[in-house]
Amino acid sequence: MAGRPPLLAPDERTRRIESAATEVFAEMGFAAATMDEIALRSGVSKPALYRVFQSKSHLFASVIERHATQSAEAALAAFAAGAGSMRERLVDMIDAWFARVEANPNVHRLAAHHLPDDAIIAAAAATIRTMQLANDARLISSIAPHVPREEIEPLGEVVRGALLSLADWWVDHPDVSRSVPVAVMCRVCNGLLLPIAEPAVPSP
Repeated sequence: MAGRPPLLAPDERTRRIESAATEVFAEMGFAAATMDEIALRSGVSKPALYRVFQSKSHLFASVIERHATQSAEAALAAFAAGAGSMRERLVDMIDAWFARVEANPNVHRLAAHHLPDDAIIAAAAATIRTMQLANDARLISSIAPHVPREEIEPLGEVVRGALLSLADWWVDHPDVSRSVPVAVMCRVCNGLLLPIAEPAVPSP
């Protein structure tokens, strides 16, 4: 006689729920997606699902926040681990970020296009944007310390916008090799950051 299925570890249960939710949200959209369908696909009971996530909005917010955080961590870790030139470290960092997009195109679509009009999700999106801008500002300060302080945040917004827009384009062109958006974003960063990473030669 079969016994009860083994209990999942909390992290594994969360992972299964978020993975199933990503599929359901991508296929059905936020409004049409149901917690019943997510519970079914994740193999987690509905009561257990609600013990982890209070609502569909909280679950959607968790999916996009986790993806953004892990993508940023992967990119920054690749940059920090690099032992080559600044240009080589930028390539490593950008490639690591696009590798996350490549592995999770549905999550990128969810986070980048027409977020639901929902206060919980809007708060998560604001948190993500603040985190991304702060990371970009720290990176710019380390790469190009001579950029005027008042220009760092808007320059970070330019970098962030270019990165997300390029990822949008790439997700819509899945046959394009990852090396292409990586090369394009490197051109953008090289043009914006590396030429100003050294102080200008003073006039005679």
